Formats: sequence, C-alpha cells, structure tokens
Amino acid sequence: MHSFDVFDTCLVRVFVEPEHLLFPLAENMLSEARVGQARGRVEVSELVKGRIAAQRRAVLAADGEDASLADIYRHFGELPGWGISADRMLQAEIALELASVRPVAETRRRIESVRRSQGRVLFISDSHLPPDVIRRMLTDAGISQPDDALYVSATEGSTKRSGNLFRLVLAREGLAPGDLKHYGHDPVSDHMVPARLGIDAELSTQASLNRYEKAAMAEDHPLPWVKSQMAGTRRAVRLGLTDEGDTWLPKVVPIVAGAVGPLFVGFVAWVIEQARRDGVKRLYFVARDGQVLHRIARELAGGAEDLELLYLYGSRQAWYLPSVQEATRPELEFLLQGSQSMAPEDNLRKLHITPDMISKALKRHGFPPSTWDRQLDAQEAERFWEVLTDPNVTRLVEDNARRAREVTLKYLSQEGLLDDDKWALVDIGWNLTGQRALKKILGTAGQHHMLGYYLGIAHHRTRPDEHGRAVGLIVEELDYGIRFPGRTSIFDNKGLLDQVFTLADHGRTLGYMLDRDKAAPVLEEEPYDPREDALRMTIQETAAALAGEAVAVGLVPDRVTELAESGRLAMDIFMAKPRRSEVSAIAWAPVSYDPNDVHVRTVPLARRLTVGTLWQIAWRVTRRLTGGARVTRDPYEAFAKDLSWGFSWLEGSAALSGPPTKLAVKVFKAANRLLNARNQIVAVAVTGLAKWRVDPARLLRRRARTSQGDHPDSAPTLD
Repeated sequence: MHSFDVFDTCLVRVFVEPEHLLFPLAENMLSEARVGQARGRVEVSELVKGRIAAQRRAVLAADGEDASLADIYRHFGELPGWGISADRMLQAEIALELASVRPVAETRRRIESVRRSQGRVLFISDSHLPPDVIRRMLTDAGISQPDDALYVSATEGSTKRSGNLFRLVLAREGLAPGDLKHYGHDPVSDHMVPARLGIDAELSTQASLNRYEKAAMAEDHPLPWVKSQMAGTRRAVRLGLTDEGDTWLPKVVPIVAGAVGPLFVGFVAWVIEQARRDGVKRLYFVARDGQVLHRIARELAGGAEDLELLYLYGSRQAWYLPSVQEATRPELEFLLQGSQSMAPEDNLRKLHITPDMISKALKRHGFPPSTWDRQLDAQEAERFWEVLTDPNVTRLVEDNARRAREVTLKYLSQEGLLDDDKWALVDIGWNLTGQRALKKILGTAGQHHMLGYYLGIAHHRTRPDEHGRAVGLIVEELDYGIRFPGRTSIFDNKGLLDQVFTLADHGRTLGYMLDRDKAAPVLEEEPYDPREDALRMTIQETAAALAGEAVAVGLVPDRVTELAESGRLAMDIFMAKPRRSEVSAIAWAPVSYDPNDVHVRTVPLARRLTVGTLWQIAWRVTRRLTGGARVTRDPYEAFAKDLSWGFSWLEGSAALSGPPTKLAVKVFKAANRLLNARNQIVAVAVTGLAKWRVDPARLLRRRARTSQGDHPDSAPTLD
C-alpha cells in the first residue's frame, strides 16, 4: 500500500504558503462588501488576521486535533461587522483554493507507476478543507481515482503530525506499519513521525523553493501576496512540466520557469500595455526571436479584439541590402563589423555577391582566392573597402539592392506595414540597426512611421533620426549604467537571449522572393538538430505555461511592472552566478559570430576552461588593450568582442571549470571592477573641476587691479 501527502506533494498552490491565499480572498470580499469604496492594505490585513484567529479558536474548541473550514467560519464572529456573510466567504475561499492548485508532474508519474504494478494508492492530508473539495482537486489534476481512499485531518479529528492519523489509516486499512509506504513533503509530519511508527517514509523536497523563487519572495514589495504569487507561479510551472524522461531537459525547465520565462512574460505584458497606451492596433513580432514572444502574447492577450498579434518574417540580414540606395561606405556600414565575421566571402554574401562575381576587383586590390574565407585584420579590412567602392562593384551592389528592395516592399505591403501608423515591431533588441534598415526601406515607399518595442536597447545604438521611435523595457545606460562595475547584465551576454533562448522552428529570414503574384520569405534551410528542437519546445512550452499562469492569478494585467522587474533580476542572477547543472544543460548550444549569417562559424555557449586557456585569453586581451591597434580600454569588452576563445559565456564556462579557473575568473572580474571604478573616479574628478573652472574675464580684471596696486576684495568668480 502506498500513501501520498496531498499539498506540496501531489498538488502545489500558486501561492508559496496557504495563508497567502487569504489576502486576495480578503481583497475580493471587501470589494463585494464595499462597492465603490477604496480598500486599504490595513483593512485587508485585518480581515486576514481575523480569519487566522478564527482558525486558532476553532482548533482549540474542536473535539479532535483539527478543525474543519465550516468550524473556522462558525468561530469568525467579526464578519458581520465587515458586512460580509460567513457562508459567502467560506464558499469564496473554497473556490479560490480550487483555482489555485496545480498538479506535480513527478508525483503523478510516481502514482501511475504504483498503479501499473498493481499497487493500491491512498491519500492523507492535514487540512481544514472538506474531503470532497480535496478529492475534486486530485481528480481534476488526473491524480486520484474514484476508489482511492482519502483521509483528511479536519474530518477525522486526527493529524499526521501527532501520528494519530497514520494510526487510524493502518487500523481502517488493516495494515501493519511495514505494509505502508508513505511519500510526502513535510520533514516532521511526512517523514519523522511515520518513520517512528515503523512506516517506510520517503521525503519529497521538490516543492521547496529554488533560488529564483526565493529571490522573488525576497524582493521589496508592499503587498506580500504579490511576491507569493510571482514565486508560486514559477514553482507551479516548474513542478508541472519537469520531465524525467531526458537527462538534461529537466534542468532547462527551472531556468525558463525561474528566470528566462519571467523576463519574457514581463516584457510581452509590458509591450501589450504600451501598445494600448500608444493606440497601436497591430503588433508585428519579428522572426526568429519573436516566435516565443508571439506565443507568449497569444497567452496574455487571449482573444482581445483591440490588438492583432502578427508574425513578421524579417531580419537584419533580410533588410540590410534593400535599405542601400547608394553604395557608399556609410550606407554599407553593416559590413566588416568587428563583432562579426571579417572574411570577404561572408561580407559579400550580405550583398548577394559571391567572390567569383568580382574576382578581378578582389585581385586588383590584393585579395587573391586564398584570402576570401580568411578573417581580415584591421589594415586588410580597411583595404577591403577599396574593393567595395570600386565602380564595377558599386553598380552591382546598387542593382542588387534595388531588386531586393522591390520584392521586400511587396512583402511588407502585403503584411500591412504601408497601410497606416497603427502598428509597432516587437523584438529582442540591442542596437536598433534592423529597425533603421526597415525605416529606410519603408521611407522609399512614402511610409515614415516607425515604432519598435524592445526587451533591451544597448548604449551603443543608432540615432533616433535614423531608427525612428524605439521604446525599451531595459535601456543599458539607464538600468545598468554605461559600465556598471562587476554587474553581469543581459547586454554582456546577448547571445544567451537572441541565440539560445529564442530558438524558432524555422530558419533565419535571408530575404524575399516572388511566388506568382505574392512575395514570400526566403528561409535558410538548417540541418535538423534534435537537441535544438527539444530545447526550443521546452523553452516555448514553459514560457507559454508561465504566461497562462500570470493571467490566471492576475499578475497580468494588474502587476506588469513588478513582473517585468522581477524577471530582470532573476535573469541577472542566472547569468552572473549560474549553477554547474544549469550550464551543463545548455553549454552545447551554438552561438555565432554573426547571428544574421549562419555560414559564419559558431562556438558552444560555454565550455570547461583550464588555467592554460585563461592565460592565453589574458595575453590576447592584454594585446588588444595595449597594442598598436587598441580596440577598447575595458577588459570585459575586449574579451566579449572575440569569440575565438571557443565559447561565449564567461560565467557559464567558469561554472563548468575547476576551482583554480573559478578563482582566475574572479580575479579577472575584480580587475575589471577596479578599472571601471578608476574610470568613474576620473570622470567625477574631471566633471568637478569643470564646475570650478575660473571665469577668464574676471581673472583678467583681477590681474589688472592687482597690477595697479589694488588688492582684490574677493576671490575670482567661479562658474
């Protein structure tokens, strides 16, 4: 015989503690009782205190060891003073309990395994809820069957904690202690007590809060039940989706439920809120990053008629060339960027040109075939611009751009971007070069409207007059500081978001083609990778489930700001201090030099580092900082701009490595903090001196008076 605890074992609430459920219950009851009147935090708290006090009185007055919900409300004598019916509040509490429970997937699988082996299952719970309510919860969750026995402390007058409920179960079922195996979450009631009785007891710890859920509970918020809901929904999604059938996917679910999902859900909820405020009627989620965001939006907005949620096939690669009107260096600045591939053939591909097509011009400027697939240094890259501005190459580029622009505009027109100004783009974000390119394309057709909503907008971005209006949930210099010492932000590890956690079920948009009388996107054909597909599905399913929960508990639309900020903080925790088990689950994921060109080689997200590898990295970073072609004064930027080390995520790689390497990474980051602190001190000093600069005109007058024998009666004027 197998017995199972119910709450936090078979079922979990979307509140961290059952008492937290009483706060929204009190809010609802006060709203009903005082229609049109404001309800304050104190009133809500007082009603909750009264409900908890009534439970204590009911337990003390009970004949047994526990009291039922009906007993509790019989002892809630203060309710008439609030203008609230005891029966109405009792039924409302039951309804809220029913709406707040979710199944625990691992326990459900365990029970199914017991049934397959012909074992009998029963349920035991210390609860004041009526047995028929608990049975309904278990049945709706697909956990219990009609003939399963259920023992509830409030009905039986005995509790697990005292051991009497276990004794009652053994007596009624005709079992010896050794014939019963119990599974539950409470260290005392579900493990120590039954073990002392001779029952085989196994402790379940899965419902304990993980670090992301604890972080949500630790946030500063005036309404504690809101924190409880944010942590509780993450836990419910984590426990409801964890899959034991794979060795690494179960490690991904907590990351998405705890950090990535809250960030994405908060962002999309914020976008919807912003769009309605701005009078936007259509949101275009840009492929591929936008696929998971689009799915979240469908969960959040539901069947709302005031907002269309559309999916737009596009990318920087698809829009760069069509945006070119004259093949000048400023127009072609999307080529030869240091953070992307510097190989000639990779850059020419963006112009729909192969090296063979301009082989004479390449050779004329010193680029034989042996250099076409090689990464160019700074001097060679500068010389390559001579190839791009060669008259023959210029004409070819402009012809390709014109043809690409014609078919691109046809696609954009089909999608409604030329119709009016009631739309906005939605994307992950960063430098806004894609929006700038799209704005230039649309401008050639007379459409000058441009609005984009982005998760993050980087400090180094295009100018507003180039990209149009852009609104970011997170703006690098505002939310992190231009360089926040020691803080790992999403801008330091963008590849985590735009190449790992936003995987889509289709290839990148390379451009557009005419298909009869319509324009269609040209999608890159990617080889099927079962790991990437499984990761994508896990991320999207988990994020969508979290979005659904956010709506179900009222976090959306009521707590969008708090939800978004909580997600950002959780993502910071994950990126700055990842656990080894978390990193190992996604370390294999490929990150490209250029996310818009899959032909450029990729590196794994993270890998185990040795001290020797770190010495090589330190030497190369030092050369970049002190060499003749110095790129930056910031060690972290010098590192992050170069994926030739063979990985992308420093903190993730450190988590996979041994203690010496972890120490070396800490020293590296500490040096970065010191350098940034020094730079900030210098900046403050320079600013302070500028404020105290001497007014030259007053200084000359002072000197004139002094030369005439006068003594100045005051100091020079300071500006």
